[in-house]
Amino acid sequence: MTTEMTSQTEEFLESIYRLQERDGVARTTEMVKMLSVVPGTVTNTVERLEKRGLITHETYRGVKLTEKGVNIALHVLRRHRLSERLLTDILHMDRDQVHEAACRLEHGLTEDVTENIERVLESPKTCPHGNPIPTNLGRIAEKQSELLSSLCPGEKGGRDGDERGNPRNPGAHQEDRSQTKYANRGSR
Repeated sequence: MTTEMTSQTEEFLESIYRLQERDGVARTTEMVKMLSVVPGTVTNTVERLEKRGLITHETYRGVKLTEKGVNIALHVLRRHRLSERLLTDILHMDRDQVHEAACRLEHGLTEDVTENIERVLESPKTCPHGNPIPTNLGRIAEKQSELLSSLCPGEKGGRDGDERGNPRNPGAHQEDRSQTKYANRGSR
């Protein structure tokens, strides 16, 4: 990133992104809960982020990331999810215990270190919890889902990949049916 971000700013942007994805908008009360901070901290940070052009805020309606804010949030999310992969796949930590460690680790990773982690992990597509890992260009693939009503009783939903989201047969040609959000993002 060209602009230095504090770990607190990165955490706020990542949380706003997650809430916005879930609810369409991030409400300050939800940010207080998600970040375990007092309401005044959210109010002050929201004002600061809005002045920096990272969010838009409508009183009583909530907060949304600007394109610049989304780009930063996706890069933080990428470092977080790759950190979780590193902790589970290489250090063999239990996947239920890696979130907090990844939260601390993500803020200290440079882009070069992040790319090396991705290379060592052989470019995983998802974190240990099944969430997609954003690309280095700030794109995130939409999850392809299958309606339960399309399955026969006793049939399992089809997944073409392993538990890491990678193709089971990497040599086989597979059509890329993923759609990306926030397309046309440039690299930093």
